[in-house]
Amino acid sequence: MTEDKLKKWLLAFLEAPNLIAIFLFLATLALYLATRSLVGETKNASEQQLRAYIQASPGEIYNLKSGAKLEAYIRISNSGQTPGNDVRRWAGIKISKPLTIDAIAELGRGDREEGELVSMPRQEHVIIRPLGTPTTDEADAIIHGDQRIYVFGRIEYVDIFGQPRASEFCFTYFGEVQDWPQNGGPGYNNTQARYCEKHNSAN
Repeated sequence: MTEDKLKKWLLAFLEAPNLIAIFLFLATLALYLATRSLVGETKNASEQQLRAYIQASPGEIYNLKSGAKLEAYIRISNSGQTPGNDVRRWAGIKISKPLTIDAIAELGRGDREEGELVSMPRQEHVIIRPLGTPTTDEADAIIHGDQRIYVFGRIEYVDIFGQPRASEFCFTYFGEVQDWPQNGGPGYNNTQARYCEKHNSAN
């Protein structure tokens, strides 16, 4: 295109107000969409950074061979930067042969804990879930790995942005025990727990 033709084309474009209006509209629309997308991404990133993250972690198992009711301790904590509100908890405990992945996925919530909590950042709550007294044969089978203790449940809460959140958990204990004479005799500490292949998720 020669210089003269280019000048004529630019002049014709500038003299066409409808084309200019369309051009400005499209440019403004593109800028608006880009800005809205950036604002949305920034807002989501900020909420993800600030929101509550409530999860369960393994605790101890007591009374495996003491003649008393078996007790599982479950630790619930908030690793986020803001409180989690309306925190509801369910937990269960089960002695069983090693479960398949499908059976683990179907363990469910367990029993509902009374009340609702406000979980502050870095504050820990403990659930104590009892079970019947294991027989000597059951305890020996757990120590030998033929039976296992499954501790599982679900946590539901609302973050400060009004979004409902939930996390599920499942831990299993078996093998050699620790001995705490002052705390219910042989059992397991939290480092001996293994996370189940299923039933551990969060949103």
